[in-house]
Parts: sequence; structure tokens; C-alpha cells
Amino acid sequence: RVLAESAFREKRMDDAAGEYTLALQFAPWWSAGRYNRALLLGETEDYVEAIIEMKKFLILDPNGKDARGAQDKIYIWEAKVAQK
Repeated sequence: RVLAESAFREKRMDDAAGEYTLALQFAPWWSAGRYNRALLLGETEDYVEAIIEMKKFLILDPNGKDARGAQDKIYIWEAKVAQK
């Protein structure tokens, strides 16, 4: 978790993506990790995987402070997938 969050803050996106993937294998219930990994996937235009990850986040934290924004991201990414 520490390495993933550090890489994310430092904008080392490739490192952060790998660290989040590894951390989530050990802690699949980590909602903030799911949210940040989804954002990283969206930044790299891997919209299908970003949508899946963001939906997992919403299952874990449906009423959290980021829930509305997360759903909005899903709508945006779904539209981008439909355009391809």
C-alpha cells in the first residue's frame, strides 16, 4: 500500500499500477486502492479494466465520499468504449 500510494503521488504511473495490482492481490477489500487503480487505468485509456475496477470500488464503498464521482467516471469511460 505504501509503495503504491507513494508512486501515485509522485506521478510514477507505471510503478503505481504495478504496486496497486500487487497490493490488491493481498487486500482485495482495499477500496481506496481499487479507486486509485481505476483512475490509473483510465489515464492509460484502458477503459474496460478501469470500469471493472471502479465497479469493484463502488461495491466496497457505495456511500463513500468518492462514490458519485466514481459513477460519473464509469459513465464517461463507458461512452469512450462505445466510441471505439
